[in-house]
Amino acid sequence: MAIVPDFQSDLTNHFFKGFKISSHFIDDKAKEIHFYLEPCSEFPVCPRCKGKNVVVHEYRKRIVQDDSILGYKTVLFITYRTFKCKFCNKYSTEKIEFLSENSRFTTRVADSVNEDLERAGSIKDTAERTGLSWSSCKRIHKRYLKKNIL
Repeated sequence: MAIVPDFQSDLTNHFFKGFKISSHFIDDKAKEIHFYLEPCSEFPVCPRCKGKNVVVHEYRKRIVQDDSILGYKTVLFITYRTFKCKFCNKYSTEKIEFLSENSRFTTRVADSVNEDLERAGSIKDTAERTGLSWSSCKRIHKRYLKKNIL
């Protein structure tokens, strides 16, 4: 029994920084693992002024695909907050560090797609190996090229 809490805290600290796993579900038939994540801290920090005096406006949910774990597709159900900072008087959304920019994928998925494309060079082959659609792989690689090359 003592292994599970340590595993959970290690997993969240390394992979889901700022969030904790509230529950999980393993679907053996679909070969999927679902993690339900919620913020660790009681109050978010304003990304503009770093103030902690905020009023939570609403809770939102987002579904994101993460890299596979032991051959199982990993899906994250993330609850995050929007808030108003009382110090700078601005509305903000809680930062989710492990997500790729404007994406429905984690940075781990984006990194593995880009690494595979650098080795193989074919979007079609990478899509088959990662289980993502061709258009998703292309979109991930296009963002990578714009950010790093152009």
